[in-house]
Amino acid sequence: MSIGGVAIVAACVALFAFGNFLTVRWANGDRITAPQADDTRPGIVALRMLWWFALVAAVGCTTGVLIIGAGGRLAMRVLAATSGDAVQGAETEAREIVGDITLGGTLGFVLFVGLLGGAFCALLYAVVQRWLPRSPLRGLMFGALLLVLLGTRIEPLRTNNEDFDIVGPPW
Repeated sequence: MSIGGVAIVAACVALFAFGNFLTVRWANGDRITAPQADDTRPGIVALRMLWWFALVAAVGCTTGVLIIGAGGRLAMRVLAATSGDAVQGAETEAREIVGDITLGGTLGFVLFVGLLGGAFCALLYAVVQRWLPRSPLRGLMFGALLLVLLGTRIEPLRTNNEDFDIVGPPW
């Protein structure tokens, strides 16, 4: 692996670790309060809705970049590293090369998959969170629900994912 590749992986490790630190640090969410929740004037209600939208967008984009983007890039690196020498240099479904770690590929993944995926998941969470059980594991339950409902149909675990034929795992 090149020096640039090592730097990219190290940056992804740092971002992913920072994202997990923030998750543990702010797990109870007690530090977040909506502005003037008891005021029903239309302007204040609109302001409160805008505040909630901004909060969901900020959390979703941050989570997307730190966890989905950096974590997903690390998972891709682990799969490439553990798949053996025979597949190094093979072309993936996305026309990327197995084993190559490029800044452009990493930024593309982090921004398009991470940022957009995080924003989508945060908006979906904002809609369904009222029906999830109150628990410290609420976020994990939501993530498991997404993995079961979407992960097997969209990405990464869809049955026709050609990349798993290349890098594994065989299951």
